[in-house]
Amino acid sequence: MLLPGSLARSIAIVLLGTVMFINALWDYFFFRTRNLLHAYLIGLPYSALATALFILLVRLDAIAAWCLLPYMIYLFYASVWGYRIWKLNPN
Repeated sequence: MLLPGSLARSIAIVLLGTVMFINALWDYFFFRTRNLLHAYLIGLPYSALATALFILLVRLDAIAAWCLLPYMIYLFYASVWGYRIWKLNPN
């Protein structure tokens, strides 16, 4: 049985798709072009959108938010790691 749609659920789906697209874009710049500055800069809106998705999931579905929490913790580490990689490689 399908539940009636809501604006918040639609926004969550759009945020999820956008996060997945930006993740693929980050992979392209980091691995394919090896442009660490661009990869780092793409990571900034990625982190913001992933955080927005997490906050929205807290309101919509607590189980989904709990499942995303370990990734959010990792994302903080990955942001620091990406910054350090960029600064340590003078490309």
